[in-house]
Formats: sequence, structure tokens, C-alpha cells
Amino acid sequence: MDKRLLPALLILFLCSMAGAAIHISMDDGSDAVDTGSARFPLSSFSASAKDIYDDPTGYSDIYVSSGGHVTINSYQFKSPVGMTRYIMVESITSGYGLSVTDRYVDGTITGSGDLTVVITKQGSTSSCTITIHAVGQFECHLYFDMDGGSGGPSTVTESNSTGYMMNLYVPSTTPTKTHYTFSHWIRTDSSNARYYPGDLVQLNAGDSAYFQAVWVGDAITVRIYLGGYESFYCYKDGNTYTSTATISMNYGDSLDVDWSTSYKEGSGSGYTYYRTESSCRGMATSLYGTDLGDYVYVDATKYYPAYRSDSQTVYTYSYTIKYSANGGSGAPSDTTTTSSSSSTSIKLSTVQPTRTGHTFLGWSDSSTATSASYSPGASYSFGYGTTQLYAVWQASAVSVSGTPDQYGIVGSAWSFSPTVTPSGCSVTISGASWLTANGTTVAGTPTAPGTYDITLTFSKSGHTSAVRTFQVTVYSALSFESSPTGGAIIYAI
Repeated sequence: MDKRLLPALLILFLCSMAGAAIHISMDDGSDAVDTGSARFPLSSFSASAKDIYDDPTGYSDIYVSSGGHVTINSYQFKSPVGMTRYIMVESITSGYGLSVTDRYVDGTITGSGDLTVVITKQGSTSSCTITIHAVGQFECHLYFDMDGGSGGPSTVTESNSTGYMMNLYVPSTTPTKTHYTFSHWIRTDSSNARYYPGDLVQLNAGDSAYFQAVWVGDAITVRIYLGGYESFYCYKDGNTYTSTATISMNYGDSLDVDWSTSYKEGSGSGYTYYRTESSCRGMATSLYGTDLGDYVYVDATKYYPAYRSDSQTVYTYSYTIKYSANGGSGAPSDTTTTSSSSSTSIKLSTVQPTRTGHTFLGWSDSSTATSASYSPGASYSFGYGTTQLYAVWQASAVSVSGTPDQYGIVGSAWSFSPTVTPSGCSVTISGASWLTANGTTVAGTPTAPGTYDITLTFSKSGHTSAVRTFQVTVYSALSFESSPTGGAIIYAI
């Protein structure tokens, strides 16, 4: 802070309280301009166009309350050749109650917003621009939540045109609520501080406070029944009772009671459970045909109604899906989950096992199934516990191609070499004892003429066998003689 300002601080404060624009003269002849602020706007502003033109930075932002008065006077001077000239207001934003009249502004601001003022000097090409900020009213509110009651105070509103702290008071009106007595207010936006009717509430300009009613329930007596249980614990007084008890409390208080049982938890095959007793939260709306607050006679004694506890058993069911590759390998890991239901939908693993010479068809709950009941990655409903699934396989078939020779000669070699897939197959021969197999090639030398019905069975582990059946006619010899017409005639003998 410039120490030259210290003697004038008191004057500055008093003038700002009055809302007037002021100047403080400095030792060097310069002025410090009070232009207000957004929180503490001026109630009026008055200046010469010359002052603004000479010091546009000092006047760049002026804050004036809506409804405040603004005066900017023009300044007359002589040019070097003796002509009359003016430093004047060239223009001002319209719509806020101010306008330029004969080179000056003199009027009252309406509304709130920003006004642009242009100051020019005749005979000069330069100009300056300042902004007048029209500041609206500041409002403070007190809001009241009756918390189920009615007839309470309305919202309290106070306003002013400055940013100074406002004093508001909690109204004397209090709400009412059946079976309750109003106690006080708590301020929910400020650490639940207590307030009573007539209390002062100080708020910064523009702030609000929120209050909620606090109630005290009417005194009542509640009869708590054992309800067939062994005993019950009452949190209200911290006692355990083995018979019906009478408890004094206030209307609306929580009545938390735990009834005891002979067991709390257990388990079975594929599930666990625990037993709970519901607590009595609040008072009953009716029991024995009466409304809350009405008394009834039970065994010639006056009682008030209360809830009885209901027991509840909560089950947690376990589910496990196990996978068997069933002769293959690479079965997926178990699928496990839990549910409160005794059956649930479970998505099967997408992992598929493998088996040489077989195609995986899916899963079945039978190890001998030839068709699948479940597909990988699909969802199915299962009962709780463990379900064993088995891979279903379809064996691949052996393939044989090629055509054998249908004739043979006694004493001459005969052979058949088909194309067989997969490799490594074995061959079983029936119908011709003179034939033997070498790999998948069948060969031999017939020793007697005749027609042979030959069956070849091609086999490989894990595959479906292929069977080829055909006839071979074997002749004893071939005879040749010349043909009268030329060439030769061949006879089978």
C-alpha cells in the first residue's frame, strides 16, 4: 500500500459506505479513483469526461448498483486557433436507462449488465473506452424443511444492493406434526447447528441457509411379545428378555429387537444358509385391528401395539460344472458360481478338448452319448451342486481308393496297392489264403484256379474302418494259337 493513502483511509471507508465515487488527491497531484467492486458497488457515480479521457486505466471498470445514478459531464476547451472543442461521451450501451444527451450522460441505471462507454476528444483521432457494470440486488434466503410437519414458516428473503453481510431472523412461526412436539431447527448446511425462533442468522450477500425441523415424539408404552422365540434382546434399554416386556419410549423412536434362535447358520450338499431375525424398525401401523396410538385390552391389560419379528433363512447355492475329455485331452477348467436360487443359468466354457482321429461334437452328461446335449460357450440352466459333463466324440473314417485287377493266373503274381488315408492303417484279408499284406498293399500268387470273394478291412485306432469287397477270377493257364485271319487267339484253360 502507498503510505500516502493512509491518512485518507477513514474518509475512503465512510464515503464507500455512502456508495459515492470519490477521489483521493496524492502528494504528486494524481488521484486514486474509487470505482466500486462487484460485491460493493457504488450507489452513484459522477465524473468528468476529461478525467476519464486523461486516465482511462483508472476508470476502466466502474461498478454501480442497479438503480444508482450515473453522471458523466462533457468538458469544454479551446483549440490552438480559438475554436470551442469538447471532450465528451460519444456513445453508451442502450437498454439500461442511460443515453447520451448533448455530449453527456445523466440518468439512473436500470437492470443489471455491462455498459460500454466511449469517450472522444474533438480534433483528435484517439478515444477511450470504459465499462460500467450495473450490479443487481443481492438476495439472502432462509429455507425451512418441516420433516413431515406442516404449518411452518415460509421462506425468508432479504435483499440489498451492496455486498455487505445481511441480518435475517428465524420466524416465530413453528410447524406442527401429529404425535410430535416441535423442538428446534438444525441448520443442515452448517454442521447441524441449533436455532430457535427469533435467533439471528448472519449471511454474506447472496448466501442462503437451510433448516430442518427437529421433533420429539409423544411418550408411549410398547408391549414387546416373545413371539415363540427363546428370548429377545432390546437395544432400547440393553436388556435380554425371556418373556413379554413393556418398554417406555417416544413416538417415532426406532425399536430394534433381536429375537434369538437355536441356530444361526448351517450347510447342506451344495449349499449354505444363515438364519436371521428381522428387527422392529419403528412402530406398527396396526395390530389386533387397531391404529398406532390407540390402546387395546389384551388379558384385561392396556397395551400398545408393536411389530413381532419374522425369521428369515437365506440360502447360498454353489454350482460346479466339471468337464471330462472322455478319451481326449485339454478339457477346460471347472466352471463355478453361486446363487440365491436353487437353479440358475450358467455359461459353459468355450475351451474345446481334442482327440486324435475324432471330431468334438459338444458335451453330454453321459459318457457313452453319441450326440451332444450342450454346446461350448452357450448358457444352460443347471441345478445346484456338481454337474459332470463328458465330451462327445465322432470317430474319423478310413478312406480307401483304387480299383483291383479282377483276373489272375495260377502261378503269376497278383497285387493291389490302394490309396489309403490316414497313413499307418493295417489290413485284414479274407477270402483268399494266397494273399498277404505289406503295409496297405495286398499281394500274392494264386495256386489254384477259381473265383475268389475277397474282403479287405483297413483299420486304424480311433478311426472307423473301411471295407473293400471284390471278386478275383483266377485261371489255370493261358493258351495261344494263330488266328486264320492273322494275330493270335488267347484261351484261358
